[in-house]
Amino acid sequence: MAIPHSPTSRHSTPPPTTHTTKSLPYRHVPAGSYSSSTTAGLTSIKRSRPGTPANRQLPPPRSRESSGAYSYITPAASDDEVDDGLEDSGSDESDVESCCGDQLDEHILASSGDARFQHVVQPLLDHSLKRVREYIDIAQYDVPPDKQEAPRKRSRSSNWQSEPASPNNREHSDEEFVVVSPPRGKFHFSCPFYASNPQKHQQCLKKHDLVTLDNVITHVQRHHMRPLYCPICSQVFDSASQCDSHIVKRECELRELVLPEGINYYQKAKLARDDKPNLSDKRRWERINATVFPNEKSLSSPYLSSGLGLEVSMARDYWAKNGRAVVSDFLKKQGMLGEAWQDDEKAQAALCKLTLENLVNEMVEEHGSA
Repeated sequence: MAIPHSPTSRHSTPPPTTHTTKSLPYRHVPAGSYSSSTTAGLTSIKRSRPGTPANRQLPPPRSRESSGAYSYITPAASDDEVDDGLEDSGSDESDVESCCGDQLDEHILASSGDARFQHVVQPLLDHSLKRVREYIDIAQYDVPPDKQEAPRKRSRSSNWQSEPASPNNREHSDEEFVVVSPPRGKFHFSCPFYASNPQKHQQCLKKHDLVTLDNVITHVQRHHMRPLYCPICSQVFDSASQCDSHIVKRECELRELVLPEGINYYQKAKLARDDKPNLSDKRRWERINATVFPNEKSLSSPYLSSGLGLEVSMARDYWAKNGRAVVSDFLKKQGMLGEAWQDDEKAQAALCKLTLENLVNEMVEEHGSA
């Protein structure tokens, strides 16, 4: 019996369809640089890590300091919490606060119900400068002790007296000779960017106090990120949308690439990942500096050990310990701490913070004009 012929079940594959796309000029954008456009009152959707919600409110846009240098950028605090696939910075909140200071309202004096504090800003600054200079003249600062150093043994007192002094003689000598030891402190750390070019990165000294190496890492991660740029003409942009719009237009001319100063996202993650707290402070700072400037051999000191940097560090230390008392005593002498102002702690705290900022700015200006 003949078997009827059946058509084969194998179907021929249709030829692939080709799409012609217009190529755009290549630009290198570090990981995490893209973000959706912000719209007031809307919630954007970003890719999220496991265990984190996909819907999240976009952070406020970055603000740029008016220092004339592109390398000093102040991103929003939440920008540092997410690296879009890179490792976390590893810095806790205490380091962030120590680096950037307390976020007090700068307009609290102007917005308070009584503006009596406004006219004492300059007299208080003059009074505070005098007190700070007195401290700087007698204070003695040294390198912070390394964690690896063993504690020094207590030196034995030498018995230089041939016979013990009588109580009367001891009391008499105590009245005549009063030994007052000078205040002592430890050098603060320098930002690697400030150490490489103090004049260009003066904002690091004026606005940030780096007392630990964790502060240094956090400061570099938060304030020295490389801005977005066009790889064709090297123009720098504040946002990814501006950079994308510029590149899509394809109107710029090809020029020699000039990388803007700052660290990329790989260096940002490397700062925290490769930090070894068991090393000496000097060695840790050198490793941070090598990550920031991989092609340069640094001869800079990790510390603000001389000149303007040391004086500003001393002023900050003095003010941290005595600032509130100086402000309070000055206002009392001016008759401005009556019952109406006793409870206004925020206004006094803002005045104390404002005075410290004015102190540092005045010292920097005096050093520049000297």
